[in-house]
Amino acid sequence: MSVLKRVIREHKIQMVYGGSQGTPYIQGSNGLYEFDGGPLSGWVYCAHLNPAVTLAMVTSKRMSLKKVPAYLTAQLFGAFFAGLVLYILFEPSIFAFETAHNIIRGAADSVQTAKMFGEYYLQSGSSAVVSMPLAMGAEAFGTFLRLCS
Repeated sequence: MSVLKRVIREHKIQMVYGGSQGTPYIQGSNGLYEFDGGPLSGWVYCAHLNPAVTLAMVTSKRMSLKKVPAYLTAQLFGAFFAGLVLYILFEPSIFAFETAHNIIRGAADSVQTAKMFGEYYLQSGSSAVVSMPLAMGAEAFGTFLRLCS
């Protein structure tokens, strides 16, 4: 925040902010202000992308149960669409990697390609301690608990 204040002062840009040093909140700058509920807007409008957040908000009565189907549908569609866009963007690089390393998609060696995308849990019969459903459940449960507290 101190760097931001210094730059704003140097360039003579007007800014209104609040909150503490640890959690500053910028209400407006250079004549542009938000005109909604302030830092709690997301909770007022239920704006979020994570299905675990949807469930936590319904459980904590911050969101109506009637909104759940639409939110989950939009979140699923959004995740699928984002994945498709990323694949389209990175497919040439993935293809080049597979070609350079003589990897055939679907073969055992294609695990090297799959590992590009983050955590990777081996297939059945492997020595992996955490299964994919368990890992997903742990992430969802952790997010849910964080938001309900």
